[in-house]
Amino acid sequence: ELLGQAVARSLTGRDAILLSGGVDSPAVAAFAAPEHRRRTGRAIGALSAVFPDLPAVDERRYIELVTQHCGIELHTYRPRSRGLDDVEKWCRLFGSPVPIVSVPELAENHALARQLGYTNLLTGDFAEFAFGSPDHLVSYLVTHARWWALGGLLLAERRRGVSWRRLARHLLDTFIPGRLANWYLHWRRLDSPQRIPDWLDARKINEIPYRTDLLQPSRRRWTQAQLVGTEGSTITIEADEVCAAQEGVTVRRPFADIDLWEFFLSLPAELKCPDLRYKTLARGLLRGRLPDPILDRRDKTYFDDHVMAQVDYPTLKRWLAEPRHRIPGVDYGRLAQRIEQGNFNRFDWHWAKDLARIHAFLNAW
Repeated sequence: ELLGQAVARSLTGRDAILLSGGVDSPAVAAFAAPEHRRRTGRAIGALSAVFPDLPAVDERRYIELVTQHCGIELHTYRPRSRGLDDVEKWCRLFGSPVPIVSVPELAENHALARQLGYTNLLTGDFAEFAFGSPDHLVSYLVTHARWWALGGLLLAERRRGVSWRRLARHLLDTFIPGRLANWYLHWRRLDSPQRIPDWLDARKINEIPYRTDLLQPSRRRWTQAQLVGTEGSTITIEADEVCAAQEGVTVRRPFADIDLWEFFLSLPAELKCPDLRYKTLARGLLRGRLPDPILDRRDKTYFDDHVMAQVDYPTLKRWLAEPRHRIPGVDYGRLAQRIEQGNFNRFDWHWAKDLARIHAFLNAW
């Protein structure tokens, strides 16, 4: 199978899987464990972050299901690093601020893996891009006159208990221009206005529409969604590679394998997405290779508690209370008040930590 081939290409003999309780990294584990044992005669390792003090975040029960099922040697740790630790050092090392990922947590993970004797780490990264998205599938089938496929999809959704009203909304989306849809969402305050803190200029943020996926013509939206993994910033990947090299390990992502991507991109829409749930095809293909409780999970892990435990007010104050440089659209006075009050929500933290990285970078030169 293509995933098995991709995993086999990634193994070196001193491997560990960065394992979570979802579907993506367990899918890698299902193929890596037997192949590693065949090659080396030993169980492959797994390294997992666990959060015994944060029950809503902790996935240990699912992780252990996978390791027991696949015969994997499990190592766990409680992450201690925080997203803004040594932020100026990292900005100097990378020559840029790094968005999205928590570089200190990556470095902590890779250093621990190396201490355990592993030099090659396998992840489930990019699985959601390889498997594809059902977003805008109904519009795609309508605009391409795929009537049999559309009928089968609607029937499958009805059997799943989805209401006709919800399905009609999917059909209606086909005929609403994206800019009109974004205007309506903003007018009805359905564009998550709380995502913009009171110390940022909402007009500046809203220069980019809330739903950029709707700006494409409806006949192209689903196709564009299948290619979203080819877009975006490569800075985060580079940061991970630098962290890995610094700690003496390599990171391999089997779901980025070109043959696997070509296979999923070649599938007809109705086969790739047999219903409007994410990863339905993947779950079916993995049935029997992974425990059913993993494939049938309906609860979703939200990392909000861990994210909020990362808030570092002293570091934010250092970089943002009286910055040497000022970025248009930021009310630094109000931001300083909020930092002093110590009452951030997750949206405040999301924006502020990236802003702190930017200022740390600007101050480093």
